[in-house]
Amino acid sequence: SIIYGNTASEDGGGVLQGNYSELNINNCTVTDNTAGTYGGGIYGGLSYSCTMDINNSILWGNTDGTAGTVSDQIYGSSYATASYSDIEGGYTGTGNINSDPLFIAPNNGNYHLSAVSPCADAGDASGDYTGQTDIDGQERVMGNVVDMGSDEVKGGVHNTTQDDWYVKVSSA
Repeated sequence: SIIYGNTASEDGGGVLQGNYSELNINNCTVTDNTAGTYGGGIYGGLSYSCTMDINNSILWGNTDGTAGTVSDQIYGSSYATASYSDIEGGYTGTGNINSDPLFIAPNNGNYHLSAVSPCADAGDASGDYTGQTDIDGQERVMGNVVDMGSDEVKGGVHNTTQDDWYVKVSSA
């Protein structure tokens, strides 16, 4: 899933987790959301028996009233775990990175990963992605390893003007 362009006057611009709940975010892109106070990307419940697990996801470009802190991306991080995710500002966890995901044209709402994205082939290689698809309905693993976020990089060249992909097929 891709969660983008949302605004909350208070908490949880992209995702608002309720108290006494479990939140699992897998293979998602949460970007360009805004919250007036905390959690531009994700606002976790106030730890009342909450758990939050983020895996193979991208949290980038979200903002909140704290401007420039990790809570722009995740608020309630004391009980949140993240792995193999690209989280702006950095986040402790196995395989996490803090690198611009290099979306193709985010200003035009195109949050597909470019062919040179650091999120390509950077997800959790040990996961079972059988039967899973990306935001375009394509196989979840198209390279050597699953990509972080909601999109799998196709490989090849993307003509953004015409939104066409050019690939070389070496055998059929």
